[in-house]
Order: sequence, then structure tokens, then C-alpha cells
Amino acid sequence: MARLLPKAERDTFRPWFYYFFEKFVAALMRRAFARFELIGELPPLPEPGIPLLFLANHISWWDGFFLWRLQQRWMRRSPIYTVMLAGEFQKFSFFGRVGALPLTLGSPASLRCLLRLLQKLRLKHQARRWSLSYFAQGRIRPSFSRPLALSRGVLHAAEAMSPSYIIPVALHIEFLNKQRPTVFMQLGQARYYPDPTLTLEELELELTQTLDGIHRLVSEFGEDYNKALDEKGMAHACLL
Repeated sequence: MARLLPKAERDTFRPWFYYFFEKFVAALMRRAFARFELIGELPPLPEPGIPLLFLANHISWWDGFFLWRLQQRWMRRSPIYTVMLAGEFQKFSFFGRVGALPLTLGSPASLRCLLRLLQKLRLKHQARRWSLSYFAQGRIRPSFSRPLALSRGVLHAAEAMSPSYIIPVALHIEFLNKQRPTVFMQLGQARYYPDPTLTLEELELELTQTLDGIHRLVSEFGEDYNKALDEKGMAHACLL
């Protein structure tokens, strides 16, 4: 009999595991990448109890680590959750200890289970900051693929977490003048939810435009991108 895929039925985040996972991720990324470049300034953190939903494009197996690293540096010691494909969660169930929440694509029952858990997390963390990473493309695609084709599940997640802020996150990986590639990340504008005027199409457009900006930077300046950012007065920092 086939084994049933896991459901997001309970919060398995374990703070005691956080310290060890932080060291593990930092060492793993330093071995795999030359730089992890965050372009632009981070927006102010919201009041405790208002979670952040990071809406990112999905370009690699590493993406959850990229957003985890960002949140760990920006929202240190705050609970971090990531929506993960149920099949992958089944292979790496220990990720549940650092906030992985399984979701089976195309399964309304799995989505409802995830949304119920997000509602519970909103109540559990109503006095502190917490965040969720959501890869609404549902599968890995190159950063230049268009359209991004984001799923509406991200808005359902934002509704379950509301009030919340949705922050588009553009991700791109490029080989430059090192043996290991460079990761580029840039955040879009934080959007408050619920907002009756906010649409999925608007979020997809902003994420697309942010990605296009990274592509133009790399295409025009290549390995000298950091000098170009300095000349333009744009903030940037390495997260490795």
C-alpha cells in the first residue's frame, strides 16, 4: 500500500534545533556559493504579531535556505516557516523541526490543512514576530522564465495569516569570476493584507519587474555589479 503524503497538521518547529541548523546552513552555503548578495535596503520590521509572508520565485533546491538565511539575519530568533512540497518533506522530515510545512500540489485537502495550521500559528505567535516563505510557482523554473505563473494559494495563505505583510522576493543565481556561483536577492515592496485592491497579478508584476532589474544589472555589468551598485548609491550586503 502506498504511503500517504504528510499533511501540515501541527507545528513541529523546535527552537532548540534552531542553533544547530543555523550553523549547518551557514557552512553549507559558504561551501556552495561565492557570494550571497542582498540588493537594496530591508524594510522596517512590522509590529510583533503581524507576520511576514515572503513570496519568492523558485529557481533551485537551495531557495528555502536562501530565504531562511535572510530571515535568520533580519528576524533573528523569530519562528521561521517554509511551505515545502509534501514529497520532499517525506524525504527530509527533519526540516519540520525548523518550520517546514508540507503541501501537496493540486490537493484541496492538503491546502485546507495548511491554512488551518497557519491560522493556529497566527494565534500562537500573536505577541511575537514570525514569517513564512512561499514559492508560489510550485516547481523549479529559471529566473528568466515568463510568465512566472504564481498560484493563488499564496493569497489564501496570506488570508489565513492576516493581518500580514506580503513581500515579493526575487532570486537569481549567476556564475561570474569565481568557481562557485553568486546568489542575488532583492525584495519588493511590502504589501499589507488584507487589502481588497491587492491582486495576484499585481504581486506577479512586481516580482517580475524586480527580477528583470537583477537581470539587467548582471547583463550590463557582469562581475563588476558591486561597483555599479556603489556608483548608483544602492545598498547591498553579503549574507554569507
